[in-house]
Amino acid sequence: MSGYKNNLKEKVDLVLVQRKISQKELIFECSCSRSHFNKVVNGERKAGTALQKRMVKALCLTDNETTFFFNYDDPVLCETDREESNTYLNIAFKNIQDRLERPKRKNAVLSIAVIFSLLFVALLYKGTFNSEVHQPAKTNNMLKNDWSTFVKDISIPDGTTLKVNSHHVKTWRLKNSGKHVWRGRHLKRLTPHSNLLCSSASMVPIGETSPGDVVDISIKFKTPHIPGSCRLDFKMTDKLGQLYFPNLHSVYLLVNVAM
Repeated sequence: MSGYKNNLKEKVDLVLVQRKISQKELIFECSCSRSHFNKVVNGERKAGTALQKRMVKALCLTDNETTFFFNYDDPVLCETDREESNTYLNIAFKNIQDRLERPKRKNAVLSIAVIFSLLFVALLYKGTFNSEVHQPAKTNNMLKNDWSTFVKDISIPDGTTLKVNSHHVKTWRLKNSGKHVWRGRHLKRLTPHSNLLCSSASMVPIGETSPGDVVDISIKFKTPHIPGSCRLDFKMTDKLGQLYFPNLHSVYLLVNVAM
């Protein structure tokens, strides 16, 4: 795959300059995770069919460029990070296997309890991971020429370090790049609530926004009581929580939490 990766990265860098946008905006248009996008651009992973179509549009690729960049010899891989999401289950099952293969167990009841605990934790973690990748089942009927474009972070850039148990306000700027007035819309939190993560409201309203206009959307949040990192993902919905743009990447806050 090394034959195309440098050219694709150069193409991405060129488009960022030509369109005068940030990489985060470009990734938003491609609707995938930052890690997956970078691995595709660096030639470490193949782009799935859906991601290829979004990258063709975002990078303004010609037919020849599309054929050159995405001419894989092997069948196209799935574009979600399944290997990453399954890692935790694999670890759990390995621990289970090791425990079952021991010739003697002093306490069979305790061993069984540990096994089920490992399975529960692994499945719970996988469910949390997948909640950031897969979308809620309910979505709005697609409106023709309805679209949203990420403009920039107004406050608290990604990677900002904040103190534990502190209150903050994250603000994003979005543009109504479609032909429908945004009315009665909200940002809905997709990340599960947990006392180990930043706390916030489940939904916040979006002000009425006409086509071509931008809107700043703010969410109040509190950092957890322990150090670590915190990411919260949000997507645009109606008042019932049904998604308007299920295929668009979420807007998110990503901070480090320290004592």
